[in-house]
Amino acid sequence: MALGLTVAVIRTRPAVMEQLSRSPLASWAGLGRLLSPRPAMAVARALAVIDDKLIDRAVMGMAVSARRLAGMASRADDSVLDGAVTGVASATRRTAAGSARIDTGVVDGLVRGTARAFRRAGSAARRPQTGLLHQYYAQAVVGLGVLLVLLLVVR
Repeated sequence: MALGLTVAVIRTRPAVMEQLSRSPLASWAGLGRLLSPRPAMAVARALAVIDDKLIDRAVMGMAVSARRLAGMASRADDSVLDGAVTGVASATRRTAAGSARIDTGVVDGLVRGTARAFRRAGSAARRPQTGLLHQYYAQAVVGLGVLLVLLLVVR
């Protein structure tokens, strides 16, 4: 913290550095070299060269690699995945159309046929129900007669 404060004072008041260099403390522990900006500038130049030659190239290389990888992924998406999605969608549409034809033709036809048969059976079952007792006796006699003939034929 003391070094930082000293450097800040030296930068804001360069006359202090001149007075310090003429004083008996000038040679004390390399204070003149320590407060000089030359070593910091040399390190900054070296780091700038490392940044320009090494880090920038690595970053640019990564960017080029990422762009190439993105291009390959895009081509794979366009050729393989889009084709698969289109194929699945087409198969699904064909399956749905076939299912709709079966539903309309077969299932709905069976439902309509069953309803029609029950409607006719209900209509036929209501016809003999006239409410006249002598007709019910006649129907019972005819039914027993049919059962008797059936019994004789089967035996």
